[in-house]
Amino acid sequence: MNQMLTLSRKAFADLLIQAYPAPDDAGPFGPVVLGFGSVALNPQPLPPKDLAWRGAVAAGGTIRYALDRYESAADSGRGQELGHDAIARFVRGFCGTPPTAHWPWPWPPPPWWPRRMTDLTATDVLVAGARFDRAVRTIPDGAFTGDFDSAASSLFDAGLRMLDQA
Repeated sequence: MNQMLTLSRKAFADLLIQAYPAPDDAGPFGPVVLGFGSVALNPQPLPPKDLAWRGAVAAGGTIRYALDRYESAADSGRGQELGHDAIARFVRGFCGTPPTAHWPWPWPPPPWWPRRMTDLTATDVLVAGARFDRAVRTIPDGAFTGDFDSAASSLFDAGLRMLDQA
């Protein structure tokens, strides 16, 4: 039963994207619909469960931030540097190094934001890697293709290490 399964990175990313779609994508899944599931069974509150789309939301926000910074600061030449730094901070935060991802002050974080980076699960990290891999294939000749590719590799490696340790 302990057999080796080999998947390409593209197939693995496609599998994760199919299993955990982004909450802002159209479809029957997402935070709005999932909220009703807790009251459908009984009147007493159920214990909270892991929100697997947390990594997809964080990775999607980082990808959009990097691309926006590149487009808005393309004339000054700092856009690529700002985007590269944002991607590097994100990967450091999700791969187990001391957290540098903070929710913007003065607002409190939303309830799904992890209180500590140790609250992240292997699924969060793998789904974030799948989002970066999807960005590589969606924007093939973009300014951050190499950064997105290395981020996807690092996140996949960290997520698989977390699965091995569990």
